Amino acid sequence: MQTLRYTQLLEEAGFTRNEAEATVTILENAMNEEFPTKHDFKILELKLESKINELEYRLIIKMGAMNVASMTILFTLLQIFR
Repeated sequence: MQTLRYTQLLEEAGFTRNEAEATVTILENAMNEEFPTKHDFKILELKLESKINELEYRLIIKMGAMNVASMTILFTLLQIFR
């Protein structure tokens, strides 16, 4: 955050030096506590990638199991109706 520049802008708008510094400090603290950082987004991205990979793996396993089951049914029916 450009603390000095924002303080100067507030002073130019009529704030006293103390008011401007206090306002900038309050806003800076609020932004640091409330807004996610690039690091926060990177962590979220990694968690989402991991979850997507896990779900993809589970889907592949389920599709494979369904394929085996359908082939078993098909071969069983072919044996019955031969």
